[in-house]
Amino acid sequence: MAKLTLNIEPGIIKKGKTYAHKKGQSLSSLVENYIKSVAVKEEKTAERKIPDAIRKLSGVIKLPKEYDYKKDIQRHWTKKYS
Repeated sequence: MAKLTLNIEPGIIKKGKTYAHKKGQSLSSLVENYIKSVAVKEEKTAERKIPDAIRKLSGVIKLPKEYDYKKDIQRHWTKKYS
């Protein structure tokens, strides 16, 4: 274990301690577990490598700034299944 000093607003510390107590944890373990969960999520995201064939397609199509891909997908599915 190593000691870490953090600068956190007193009100946030109080809320954190209350939350940790309700969960049966210390504030230190709560912070440690949060950092672990964030780091693991980031590692998993980094592991998902985009294939070169897909990466080469990036920037090929220029779309207008107001383009809404969600509306376009909805139109496609509506047309296909109507």
